[in-house]
Amino acid sequence: MPKIIITGGNGFIGKSLQYLLKQNDIEFNILTRNPKKENEYRWNIEDGYIDENVFNNATAIIHLAGENIGSKRWSSAQRKLIIDSRVNSTKLLYNFLSKQKHTINTFIGASGAGIYGDGKDTWQNEDTAAGNDFLADVCVAWESEAKKMQSLNIRTAILRTGIVLDKDYGVLPKIIQSTKYSIGTYFSDGKQYMPWIHLDDIIAIYLYTIQNNNISGIFNAVAPNPVSNKEFSDKISLKLEKHLPPIAVPSFALKIALGEMVIILLNSNRCSANKIINAGYQFKYINLDNALDNLLIQQ
Repeated sequence: MPKIIITGGNGFIGKSLQYLLKQNDIEFNILTRNPKKENEYRWNIEDGYIDENVFNNATAIIHLAGENIGSKRWSSAQRKLIIDSRVNSTKLLYNFLSKQKHTINTFIGASGAGIYGDGKDTWQNEDTAAGNDFLADVCVAWESEAKKMQSLNIRTAILRTGIVLDKDYGVLPKIIQSTKYSIGTYFSDGKQYMPWIHLDDIIAIYLYTIQNNNISGIFNAVAPNPVSNKEFSDKISLKLEKHLPPIAVPSFALKIALGEMVIILLNSNRCSANKIINAGYQFKYINLDNALDNLLIQQ
């Protein structure tokens, strides 16, 4: 039975992952800046510090830590924080594992579907070249550090995550509120693809990857059927029984409001889930309709 270390365990994916691990009677420790519980241990990325006790009998690391991409406008300082929080935290883990005795045999790192840049309507798989914007640069740097774990004979998998859908956290509640009290909106021409995934599936993929020793390398952690931004908006409006026509928010207005961060909304990522499916994972929510039926049931 594995014992797992989770970084970024207090984010909404991390908290849900903790619940899933408890359901499966899997032990885990959390690396955090401010430990409060018995299974929480302190680390400080800037100071290069890790409480070594977190590694006692641990066999795997799930590395989720990183500054929220969309929490603030991308000033020079914020861009640095976004990159450093990912790259330096991974370096810190690598440096410890390369110098100290440990029992870690598996490393599962997070990354993002944004690595592909704007792919328009072209399908993007794990062999697709990286894009040339800031999000792509972040993911490339992040993955480069994670791949170094392989040199330590640690099984390494990297999950390129799409837009995680949850009823309480992330982007979906904001869209629901907007749709409830006004009308649905989509961005620019609404043709850009959204690589969505239900929260239940992303945490299940992490667990599946931990439990299957034959899984390594890079995987798109996205649902098999990406939809356009307009289709996404239309489906939410329909589920909420809002039948007014949606409004397109022009790209120039978004650029004024968000600056370079606008690529989060305007890049198109039509990501393929074939590789993780071929590795044996069975999605709970294949289509957006099924996912929204589950997530909006109490709305």
